[in-house]
Amino acid sequence: MIVLLATTENKNSAQSVFVEFQNTSGWPTDGIAFWVGIITACAGFGGIHSVVMLSKETRDAANNIPRSLSFVSPMTQIYLNSTHNVSVAVFLQVMTFAVGAGASMNLVGSAGRAIHSAALDGALPPVLSKIHRKWNAPVLALLVTFVALCLICLIYIWNTTAFFAFLSAFFTLQMVSYIIPIGLLMYRSIGREFELGPWQIGRFRVIVHTMSVVWCVLLIIFPSFPTTLPVKAPNMNYSIVIVTGIFALATVLYFAYARGRFTGLKLETLVGISAGEN
Repeated sequence: MIVLLATTENKNSAQSVFVEFQNTSGWPTDGIAFWVGIITACAGFGGIHSVVMLSKETRDAANNIPRSLSFVSPMTQIYLNSTHNVSVAVFLQVMTFAVGAGASMNLVGSAGRAIHSAALDGALPPVLSKIHRKWNAPVLALLVTFVALCLICLIYIWNTTAFFAFLSAFFTLQMVSYIIPIGLLMYRSIGREFELGPWQIGRFRVIVHTMSVVWCVLLIIFPSFPTTLPVKAPNMNYSIVIVTGIFALATVLYFAYARGRFTGLKLETLVGISAGEN
């Protein structure tokens, strides 16, 4: 970003960047256009919860996992237009690709770990919980994750509308996964004794939790909106179809397999590792 800022010749004014608002979406108000478009800004924070999936393997997880989350911060033609140098543009693109590749490996690892944990707790078939003897990793769970991600990426070649529906559904489901524990934490901590963990914000927790719930609700609603009006088949947002399908699949999986097998997270393992045991 510093390179682009330094090499770009024609820069917009501060007035244009920080004050002016251009609504080309077709939505009648700037407010709706803002919230519909904010999903792009949120993309930089997509998957920051991945480290949580590795809680069972983390020593002193109650401290180290929140600490890791607090340090997460959120184009070739653009590079070329700014630098006017093919070599520099290619270098920046390679660096971007390297960062993306690293993020993808992190995504595969955390999602595979989530599948492994779900299988270990009885929510998925136990074969997905097996650890490879040589590599000491849940290889089958990782392969399932890798294949699923590849198939989703291939959708982009077939239909970009369907691909972006998956992206919108990802943010919606991510916010759902956030709002449930935050909401339960708020419910348990109001009007009753509640033991706080070592990583907490004291008296400000009610304010922060309330703001988080409101933020999650907004990001559950607006990513389902079409980005532009009038709505036609190519620009329709079908994320609600993906979300509904995933909830339906989870419901069928629960009643067809997990009911009676899945009794919740096995806390004894998590507590043991959090306390520093091997």
